[in-house]
Amino acid sequence: MSFADYSGSSYRRMFGDAPRHSARAAVGGSPTRLSAAYRPGTHRGYGSPFSAATPGYRAKVGAVDLTQSTALTNEMKIIRTNEKEQLQGLNDRFVTFIEKVHHLEQHNKVLEAEVTLLRQRHSEPSRLHDLYEQEVRELRARVDDLAHEKNQVHLDCVHMAEALERVKEKLDEEARLREEADDASSEYDAEGVTEAAARNNDAMKQTKEELSEYRRQVQARTLEIDALRGHNEALERQLAEMEDRHGNEIGELQDTIQQLESALRSTKGEMSRHLREYQDLLNVKMALDIEIAAYRQERATPWRT
Repeated sequence: MSFADYSGSSYRRMFGDAPRHSARAAVGGSPTRLSAAYRPGTHRGYGSPFSAATPGYRAKVGAVDLTQSTALTNEMKIIRTNEKEQLQGLNDRFVTFIEKVHHLEQHNKVLEAEVTLLRQRHSEPSRLHDLYEQEVRELRARVDDLAHEKNQVHLDCVHMAEALERVKEKLDEEARLREEADDASSEYDAEGVTEAAARNNDAMKQTKEELSEYRRQVQARTLEIDALRGHNEALERQLAEMEDRHGNEIGELQDTIQQLESALRSTKGEMSRHLREYQDLLNVKMALDIEIAAYRQERATPWRT
């Protein structure tokens, strides 16, 4: 579209269609009047039939040309003023869109940093959960070892109790034999009784020593069992406390994960919305660039006469 087409369309939008002047209308007479002025036999003393009408016609045509030139000048001033205002408005809109695009780019960078931080926070609870599971497995392994050792000690205690019972039976047998020896002492001579008593005393002494050793071992095993039982109970309490504590921590971490996932979804939605706005602004910017380029090309094109 040339500048003349654009200016003509602008003028028509503002003032409507310009009146069309013809040479016939400018003279102000009809063909009948002109023909009447040139009738044979009329005004015979004036020479040429158009000698009186030609100066007036030229004056009217000159007045019409001056009026049209003045109207065209005013129209061009109005068109140029409107064009300047439109160009200024386009420039202002272009600057506004550029600023908004820069703002959206900075906001997108902030959102990308927030998404990266949320992903890092999302991976942190998984690492803590793995550490907790490893610690629980180690504690359970220790509890299993202590339970196995406890069972072994209990089995040893049972064996010692059986051995102690056998020693008691042996002592009872020795005591019975001693009583029988005392009862039969009157029937034997003194030398035989002395030898039997000596043998019995040696046997009883050895039995007492064995019994004392068994009792010492039983007491040691009992103390060891008590210590293991206390240690086992302490470990079980510690394990229960850790399970409760880590259970609460896992619940809090799961809540945090859900909140982070919700925030991540919201951030992704916001990023998508900003990207759409950014794309719309880019489309508007491209349209403005095309419109400005076309306008500049029209300004650079010479006017058509």
